[in-house]
Amino acid sequence: MPLWTATGWGRTLLPRRDQGLPLLPVCSGYADGFWADSSVEQLPFAAAHFHYEEVRDDLDDGQPSEIQPSAVLASAADAPFITCELGGGMHVAYHRRPLVTAEDVAALALATVGSGSVWQGYYMYAGGSTPDGDQESQEAGQPQDVPRISYDFGAPLGEHATVRAHHGMLRRQHLWLAAEGSRLAPMRSTVGSGVADDPRSLRWACAPTASPAGSS
Repeated sequence: MPLWTATGWGRTLLPRRDQGLPLLPVCSGYADGFWADSSVEQLPFAAAHFHYEEVRDDLDDGQPSEIQPSAVLASAADAPFITCELGGGMHVAYHRRPLVTAEDVAALALATVGSGSVWQGYYMYAGGSTPDGDQESQEAGQPQDVPRISYDFGAPLGEHATVRAHHGMLRRQHLWLAAEGSRLAPMRSTVGSGVADDPRSLRWACAPTASPAGSS
């Protein structure tokens, strides 16, 4: 049976399941981004990705002034979702070199599971190199200058086979998903997220069980 997916970020509105072809929205989320201006300390909506959320949109991918934090996909209430671009680290540019820690990556992934993701996909899980040196550059008319060859990305597995701390942190999550994934996937997540800019606020999500027959 084929699975039909569609990019689900950037304020994308997908058809609901009762409107025809069911699509799995494919979502993303990053802790930071090298594409922001050098004067930006942290992307404006990055903190939202560390909370259990019903908002299934990468609010950092685009122009923040054009994106509303309350933008919820049309399919959010009646379909599971999957991820293809969970930030496994972050690339660097000459104008901006964010440091995304192992704890950042692990927390981001766990928050996505708690928000209802049934399929974890990363960008990138293993870093690499571009031998021909053909990467983005302002000289070639692209928006930013990045290293000509290195695309290490600070990933769990580095460009030269470095095994980083977040590989171990994610492995614990992956072993849990491998063991319990068939039970987790059909559950609906109920979210009670904290205040985005207050790290002390309680963050929680749960999958409520069905009420016994005859109970309220």
